[in-house]
Amino acid sequence: MDGVRGNTGVYSSSSSDLTTTTQLVIGCYNVQSGQFFAGEIDEVRVWRIARDEGQIRNYMCKKFDTAPQALVAYYRFDQTGTAAVADDGTMPVAGTLVNLSSNNWHLSGAPLGDVSASLYQSTWPAGTRLPLATLSGDSAIVSTISASTRGVQLYVVNGAPSIAPPGAAATDYVGVFTVGNTPAASTYALRPRPRTGPACRNVFVRPSNELAWTLPTPPPTTTTSLLITSALYRGEHLLTPDIAVPVAIAGDSVLCGGARTQLSVVTAGAATYRWNTGATYGTGCTVTDRREVRLNSAVAPPAFTLGADTTLCDGDQLLLQGPVGAGLRYQWSDGSDSRQLLVQAAGRYTLRVLTTCGEQSATRSVTTRSCVSVPNVVTANADRKNDSFAVQGLHQG
Repeated sequence: MDGVRGNTGVYSSSSSDLTTTTQLVIGCYNVQSGQFFAGEIDEVRVWRIARDEGQIRNYMCKKFDTAPQALVAYYRFDQTGTAAVADDGTMPVAGTLVNLSSNNWHLSGAPLGDVSASLYQSTWPAGTRLPLATLSGDSAIVSTISASTRGVQLYVVNGAPSIAPPGAAATDYVGVFTVGNTPAASTYALRPRPRTGPACRNVFVRPSNELAWTLPTPPPTTTTSLLITSALYRGEHLLTPDIAVPVAIAGDSVLCGGARTQLSVVTAGAATYRWNTGATYGTGCTVTDRREVRLNSAVAPPAFTLGADTTLCDGDQLLLQGPVGAGLRYQWSDGSDSRQLLVQAAGRYTLRVLTTCGEQSATRSVTTRSCVSVPNVVTANADRKNDSFAVQGLHQG
């Protein structure tokens, strides 16, 4: 049971003919009034040979990718939505689930992985360790095994779990299954070792595959691993992804001459802020951000005027001009963007002059009126110069 031999004996028999037409039924003994197994069954394997303890222990907590020749029937029960049970053994005979309904489907809690390692001992000297690596390069070490434990199975699932951890994507995880007469007394320490180091990492945990993950308080760490002490009996452990704490420095990146800026950062969970060296967080995780502030070569535009308010005679024109300077941009109130604006209609004209370091504006009002022009000199000498005059702006009625 669980890789530990419980008893052995030799029994005589007068007949060795095992031929029968009775159906092979798993989970029920039909011969005696349909006695049913009160429990759960997964990964049923039927062998043509008697396997020893070492063989059983080596494959107790992992699946077969390819069935060995001696494995004649192999029912994984991994299918869903159908009563047919595939047989992945070397002499396959498909099975059928009996009395199946949609309410019968649920996840298995069996401690099964893609690879596994085991260690069975009667005593556990200090320094005893059982390591195993995942496909992604993370690893785990079981140590500090309690005296009442008979054996330890460490397995790896190289794939995402059926129940995803809250708020995190996952690719692989490890599980531990201990063997002992008193499961509650079988304790161990587990050291998950992320390939990128333990900083900014935590470990999701759950007792078995069919249950949801929880995220406890981050465990203590060493230079290479996290340390889960006094884990009980069995459990599955999934490293959280690298924690990418969002941090961003706010403030102006370009300063104009004589100006100042205030840089600030607010990051959830931050305990300490250290400018120029990064921000240190309570879990021991340090994240940094950098913001470059430079001096702008542009200057603020000079103060200017468009002149005093003016009255024009009908038909006259007035040229309004902004100041001259490198890097100046112009915005007139009529939408034009040239330095000069020619006006001949009444109105209020405003010019904004801008640079990246500020702006100035000026306004001039222009009104118009009808004007009368009367010459003040007349030389009626027929030289065709000022021989007569006409009053401008008057019209005959």
